[in-house]
Amino acid sequence: MSISILYVRTSTLDQRTDRQRVNESEFDKVIEDKCEHTPIVRTEFI
Repeated sequence: MSISILYVRTSTLDQRTDRQRVNESEFDKVIEDKCEHTPIVRTEFI
């Protein structure tokens, strides 16, 4: 038995996942990942 998984990801918390979920009903499970990137200040490049 196999399970199909839809992995939905955004790079900011305020982005929407609607367009990635168009065929959501074809999958057994949906995993949503919302990443919030904190800028890293690298002083060696300043």
